Amino acid sequence: MIFGKKEQKVDGVPIGGSAPVQEKSGYAEYGILRAPVISEKASLLAGQGTYVFFVRQGANKMAIKKAVSTRFGVDVVSVRIGKKPQKRIRRGAHTGRRHGYKKALVSVLAGQKIELA
Repeated sequence: MIFGKKEQKVDGVPIGGSAPVQEKSGYAEYGILRAPVISEKASLLAGQGTYVFFVRQGANKMAIKKAVSTRFGVDVVSVRIGKKPQKRIRRGAHTGRRHGYKKALVSVLAGQKIELA
């Protein structure tokens, strides 16, 4: 019942409503990884089996591990996280914020690689 009215359903879907949204397989994992970090230091780490990604602010180690293993098909050994907070900036009389970010260093099993290019 919605607000005292009896709800009418056809095939389990309320009339005038929409079907319940079903999460696509792996969709949540793809939303966690934003982009790989492309830098000289990240390239050196990639040679040692550690890859660096920008990730969502709310991502935790378990979610990042699942996202990387699902997306790239590798076995993740460890995940380390670093977070750079927002910073207030000022240009004359105008104030604003420089965006912060969160990045993850993901180590994969020896002998496995992730192709980022």
